[in-house]
Amino acid sequence: MMKLETAFEVYRIYMGLKLHFTSEQYDFFRYEGRTRVSFEKFQKRYNIIPFFERLKFKYKPQQLVEYFTSNFILGKTDIFLIGQEGDDIYTEWKRRIQSMTYVFQEDINKLLSRVDHFDQLFKIVDGKDPIILKSYYQSDITSETFVIMEMLLGFLPQHRSCGNLNGAHSS
Repeated sequence: MMKLETAFEVYRIYMGLKLHFTSEQYDFFRYEGRTRVSFEKFQKRYNIIPFFERLKFKYKPQQLVEYFTSNFILGKTDIFLIGQEGDDIYTEWKRRIQSMTYVFQEDINKLLSRVDHFDQLFKIVDGKDPIILKSYYQSDITSETFVIMEMLLGFLPQHRSCGNLNGAHSS
């Protein structure tokens, strides 16, 4: 990515990602962050310019994508609510990403210590949530671990249709 020359360029990244997270129709990556936001409208919002100026000097373009994404994931889409809290959220997000392999392994070990067979993690017994879902709800495993497992195994569609999260017919 290029070096950011103006606060407006930071604002365009912000608006593109905000649309990505709040609109079903817009895909930041498909449209390469392009939006219809105008420089004239940006200038009229003089109260937000210092915020984007600060970010322009503090972060590189890819870091800004990560910064806004880490905040939007938590529902923080209002620029006036981001500030120092946004910096803290981004720092924590980076820490989590950097330690993801370790955390994933630890979460899997926790899950496996609760069952005799892997398939039992996904089994619904007496209408109760399966172990993997309970572990996620109770914050025993991270949302990243839950999503990685879903991406690798695709267990959620089967959960709705056949009573097992992974669709396996285990005993």
